Amino acid sequence: MSAWVCTVLAIGCVISPAAAAAAAGLWPLNAQHGASDITGNGNDGTATGTQLIPGPYGDADGAFLFSGTANSYIDIPNNGKLDVRYSFTILAHVYPTGEAGPIFDYSGTDSAVWNWAVHLWHLSPQNLQFRPLDRNGHLSQDVTACVLQQNAWNYVGGTYNSATGMASLWHNGELVREKYIGVSEVASQYPVRVAVRWDGNDRYFSGRIACLQLYNYAMTKEQIVAVRDVCKDATPGG
Repeated sequence: MSAWVCTVLAIGCVISPAAAAAAAGLWPLNAQHGASDITGNGNDGTATGTQLIPGPYGDADGAFLFSGTANSYIDIPNNGKLDVRYSFTILAHVYPTGEAGPIFDYSGTDSAVWNWAVHLWHLSPQNLQFRPLDRNGHLSQDVTACVLQQNAWNYVGGTYNSATGMASLWHNGELVREKYIGVSEVASQYPVRVAVRWDGNDRYFSGRIACLQLYNYAMTKEQIVAVRDVCKDATPGG
C-alpha cells in the first residue's frame, strides 16, 4: 500500500513518487500539473480549447472542462510507454454533461476497423463503454453499462486481463459489468486523444475530466479503490 500513500506537507498532499511510477501514464488535469504526465515517462499532453474548473475533490482548479465541440480536446503522444499491449487498466474521474464522446481514445489508423483502437467512452448519456480492441485488425466486442450520472462526478474505469480474456467495467470502485473478449494483444500502440477523436467523428465529450490514469496490468477492486484519490494533491490541506 505504500505506493499510494500521500505525503502531507505544509502546502497540502502531494503524489508520492512511487504512486506516479506505478502508472504507465498519469495526467492529473489540474492547476498544478496541467496535462503533464507525472510518471516521468514523457508523454505530456497538449490541451486545446479547455479551461480549469472545480474538480472531484472540491478543489477550485482540479479538472479540465471540455466544451463538447471539435476544438476542445487533449492530444497525448505515445513514445512506447503507453503501449500496454496485454493487460491494462484505464481510470478517470468524469463529470458528463453531454450526449457522448471519448474519455480515453487511442488514435488508431487501421481502416479495416474504421481507425478504432483501445478506448473508454461516454457512449450515451448514462452509458459507459470500454473496448480492448485487437491489435491485429479485428473489431473486438465492447463492454457497456448504463451507470453514468449526468452532472455529477463518476469514478470510471476499464480493465482487461489478457491471461483470462476478461474485460471489466468499473464505476465508483465497483465492478458493474464484465465480458469475455479473448484478445491476446490490444491495439495500444497509437497516440491518445481525450474528448475528441482525431478522424472527424462528430461525438465530442462535454463536461469535466480529472485524474486520467493508465496502468499496464489489470487492477483488482482493491487497487482501483486505492488510487481513486491519487490526484488529490491539488486540494489544499488534502
